[in-house]
Amino acid sequence: MLRIADERDVRKLCARIDTGIPGGAPDLRSVWERAPWRVQVTDEGDAVILEQWRTHLDYLAIGGLWCADRDIAHIVGQIPPVARRQGFSAVLSPIVSRSATRPYEQAGMAVAHECVVCVRASGPLPNRTRRCEVALRHACVGDASALTGLDAACFDEFWRCDLERMGGYLATQRGVVAEVDGSAVGYTLCTAEPEGGVIGRLAVAPSHRRLGIGYTLLGDALEHLSARGAREVTLCTQVENHASRALYAAAGFRERAETAVLLAIEAAGSGGEA
Repeated sequence: MLRIADERDVRKLCARIDTGIPGGAPDLRSVWERAPWRVQVTDEGDAVILEQWRTHLDYLAIGGLWCADRDIAHIVGQIPPVARRQGFSAVLSPIVSRSATRPYEQAGMAVAHECVVCVRASGPLPNRTRRCEVALRHACVGDASALTGLDAACFDEFWRCDLERMGGYLATQRGVVAEVDGSAVGYTLCTAEPEGGVIGRLAVAPSHRRLGIGYTLLGDALEHLSARGAREVTLCTQVENHASRALYAAAGFRERAETAVLLAIEAAGSGGEA
């Protein structure tokens, strides 16, 4: 059964697993010290790290899950009571491939969001004529507030960033801001990882779309990742985001046949106490 990790559990976990938390959150020990309930373990050595999906939403997300595949359904089924006690209305799975959903569905989860995964060899994009003058500059943590506001104009409530998460992204990833007449109208976040480059975010203000700004930001990120040794670049976008999919297709990305999904279950659902 899941229980809150103690000091000994945390020491073992730090020695055994990769403690990086998606989205630039603090490391495992910092997470545990700030909110011990977020690190749940079993006596058999399984572990779950939990995080609020966005501060403006009462969804609890599984930020990390370490257990045998055969035990996923059993472990995930114990999380709704934990979420309920902490005041959350729902639990979200990690983003997984469509073919890997079965154990989450066995735990009572259902697909809530679907994304396409796009892949391209790194390297420069062909030049295109822009319809406005745009300047690119590196982003810093001090840009978090402005970019959070821009993000809210570009994404729906579920996907948009909160201030804390944006600050974490800017502290750990390469951010670039696109400016027109001194105002931020777009940005990208990207990371060069051992297995390849990842573009984690690309946003352009609705008022400045179809002017070539997204293409310019994308080209800059691809050149950076290529210079850092990435041979292949991946990104995800929502299935229903046809404008983004068209941009990525025009930039030479191909969509993988298998989609990635995010599953959810209400915290009021069944599950053993933990």
